[in-house]
Amino acid sequence: AYFATGNEDSPRLDSTSQKQAAEMFNDYFHSVFLTEGDDISIPTTPVCEETISDIILDPSEVYDVLHCLDPSKASGPDNIPIRLLKECAHSITPSLTCLFNKSLKHASLPSEWKLSNIIPLHKKGIKSFVENYRPISLMCVVAKVLERCVYNRLIGHIENMISVAQHGFLRGKSCTGQLISVLHRISQNLDSGKQTDILYFDVAKAFDTVNHSLLLKKLQRFGLRDNILTWFKSYLSGRQQRVLVNGEISETRPVSSGVPQGSILGPLLFLIYINDLPESITSSAVDVSLFADDTKCISVIESPVDACVLQAEARNVEKWAEFWRLKFNAEKCKVLSVTRKRHPLVAEYIVNGKTLQHVFSQKDLGVTVCSDLRWNTHIYEQVTKANRLL
Repeated sequence: AYFATGNEDSPRLDSTSQKQAAEMFNDYFHSVFLTEGDDISIPTTPVCEETISDIILDPSEVYDVLHCLDPSKASGPDNIPIRLLKECAHSITPSLTCLFNKSLKHASLPSEWKLSNIIPLHKKGIKSFVENYRPISLMCVVAKVLERCVYNRLIGHIENMISVAQHGFLRGKSCTGQLISVLHRISQNLDSGKQTDILYFDVAKAFDTVNHSLLLKKLQRFGLRDNILTWFKSYLSGRQQRVLVNGEISETRPVSSGVPQGSILGPLLFLIYINDLPESITSSAVDVSLFADDTKCISVIESPVDACVLQAEARNVEKWAEFWRLKFNAEKCKVLSVTRKRHPLVAEYIVNGKTLQHVFSQKDLGVTVCSDLRWNTHIYEQVTKANRLL
């Protein structure tokens, strides 16, 4: 009843009722989630000697997190003002520490802390289509304080096991570092007169489609055991979301897959889930580089054989995604051939049965990279953007 079709059979914001709009948004945002599916048997032997079974928080840890809260941030479903928590940090730290430790000891997260308020934010395109909005998730602030404490305990254990190909959400790494690394390799190839083909992979709804059962098995591989592993099972399960539109609230809908949006632990959990993707690459001639889910496969192309090798590795990456129940959006996957040759080798690359589009420029982590590695297009785009802001 809430949907009307446009030219592309997309859900349309037809009604003036804010309540209906909220339900419509919730239906759309909920539609991306996946069911658990059949269980997969995979090794869960830790890849490291050290394991973590329990976390017991100290009041000083909780106080430090409370003290660093940003009072300008919006509160979540609990409606507790962040400024109140920050200014009362000294008084509430003992009680919160006791509460958090009980949650960790009993490996259970209160259901009230698993509810998220979703605010639709327009991205681009026609405003009457729900697909042109992205969800902004507001979580319970107290739950995020606990998440930050758990994150602080785990990051030192986990970050050393994250692939060197990963540049997202890690201390000391950034999109700038990844771009410099990739562009340095490409420019060296260009200076040597070589052609470099880059396959840009787009994972459809990557953060929303992570399989919870498989993620828990990967957490075991990272050395999480017993109580803390069971706590994460509780953390991921039983989540609910509702959408707010101009004061109107939709009914709650279950969240059956993905890492929690707007959370502290979500990005780290996603890095764990995607961590072994680079291991699917078997040829030393092909480099892989990631920023969270943004994946690039890079190879020098001097003959059709080189292109065949790159295609084979693209298929390996595709098989990895199929196994872990992620899916590439072939229409958004692109090929950029960086060369200044008058007659470059144009190879066909296929993902999900579809031939990837060759492009002359590609937006890469905010920078427009062109096939000749000149920066005229990027500079023009930035100047145009700056002029619009004046």
